[in-house]
Amino acid sequence: MLTLLLVDDESYVVEDLAATIPWSELQIEEVFTASSGAEALQIMEHTAIDIVVTDISMPGMSGIELAETIRRQYKRTKCILLSGYAEFDYARKALSHEVSEYLLKPISDADFMATIRNVADQMRDEWKALASYDHAIRTFEEHLPLLKDKLLNELLQGRSTNSPSLAEQLDKYRIPFFQGDRISVMLIRLEEFFLKHDTDSLLLFEYAIDNIARETFSEQFQLWSCKDLHEMLVYVVTPKSSPFDSPDTSDHALESLASQLQRNVNIYLGGGISVVTGKWGTFPEGIQAIYQDSLAALRKRIGKDTGYFLSLSGDPEPLSVQTIRSLYEPPTLIHLYESGRWDAFEEKLYSIFREIRSEWNDSQEHLMEAYTVLSSAFYYIAHKNGRLLSDMAGAPLPPEHLRSIQLVEEWTFRMVSGIRKELEFEVKHSKSALVQTIHQFVEAHLSTVTLQTIAAQVSLHPAYLSKVYKTETGQSISELIYNAKMDKAAYLLKNFSDKIYEISSELGYSNAHYFIKVFKERYGVTPQEYRDQV
Repeated sequence: MLTLLLVDDESYVVEDLAATIPWSELQIEEVFTASSGAEALQIMEHTAIDIVVTDISMPGMSGIELAETIRRQYKRTKCILLSGYAEFDYARKALSHEVSEYLLKPISDADFMATIRNVADQMRDEWKALASYDHAIRTFEEHLPLLKDKLLNELLQGRSTNSPSLAEQLDKYRIPFFQGDRISVMLIRLEEFFLKHDTDSLLLFEYAIDNIARETFSEQFQLWSCKDLHEMLVYVVTPKSSPFDSPDTSDHALESLASQLQRNVNIYLGGGISVVTGKWGTFPEGIQAIYQDSLAALRKRIGKDTGYFLSLSGDPEPLSVQTIRSLYEPPTLIHLYESGRWDAFEEKLYSIFREIRSEWNDSQEHLMEAYTVLSSAFYYIAHKNGRLLSDMAGAPLPPEHLRSIQLVEEWTFRMVSGIRKELEFEVKHSKSALVQTIHQFVEAHLSTVTLQTIAAQVSLHPAYLSKVYKTETGQSISELIYNAKMDKAAYLLKNFSDKIYEISSELGYSNAHYFIKVFKERYGVTPQEYRDQV
């Protein structure tokens, strides 16, 4: 589905075109209107426009000047030029290579629709070409570093490790890691010297550190890196050759190279880093545990100190008491709420209670930990919406119920159901109120109203406003304005003796002949014939 912008200094022309042409038949999803070239460019700054239909003769910026500007700034947008007979030859010669189509006014609806359909087909053919294999390959190559980074972050968080498509992704992304590989994790935290620089400089430093790391490790280890949620550089490493199958040999080699990397960064970049190398494990199932242990060691052993190197090869086993992992793994409950993903929100809750039953079924403290975090999330959501939680979903659990996993789980989903229903009701009520406001504004400003003036009145983007209104009412705002004008015209013709041109002017039509045309399209008779029938 495409978007289209109609531009003409006679606003009634574009408004009625927007309302009377069956755009859905042309697969045009949204139609915007502008009364000048400047207004058209302002709309295009904030809205993706596929096709622009513009009159050639307008005060200020002409249609040709508008088309030239669009051609420079929005290369994939198609322009259709409307011109009178006297200026048609000039327009055709001046912009034969800039404009997709020319239309000579006056134009019939059938010719207009045929032209739009032709240009829309051209655009779809171009997009199909862009989606060709060669283009897809180029795009894939451009995004490959980001795809590698995203996949590794998912593995570090415990996601995708059991995915049947993991091996296929590793092969597609050209990542030299395989099921059963012996791996370790290396964390690099940039210290104060780097962090005091701006974002662009910091990215350059991270790029330089990555180059030094790959140069340092290239002969003995394969590396796969990403930037994690804590803004640290994370490397998964695996030995390249069989001599490193011995734990002692691989430990020594990894520690030696990591220490050398730390020195090289300090020498060549002038700043310090802290480095942690983790235990060894098996890819991919062991990656999350190694990463989490390394993070914990960084916080516990190094803390705020800078420029330290720490190897966990000889560390004791992790403590038996740990947190509920799924409770804190991203995306968090708050993130899921903020993005409106309620189904994912509930699925995360199921995973939290599955983990509690599987690993901490007899731990009262872990049940309290979950209840506390869940309660905080619910209070945040309620207060974020200016409401009290007790008013939205009910009271907290009585202390005696906090000993039962089942009661805590039932309470949790009862709270989610109550909060979700309240918020969805508020959204629905808000949209109903918006529709009512739009109707009132159109009625009060019928002679001058446009999609843009309504959007400005309700402080919403025109595209969003148009989509919400159509979803709620089944008709577009252009259809609303057109129908309101025609209903008002019929009422005035029936009940008052105003002249046709006076009614035309009152409804915002500066051209009475055009008013007669659109009225006849609606009612099948001219305004005078309609009046005579009453």
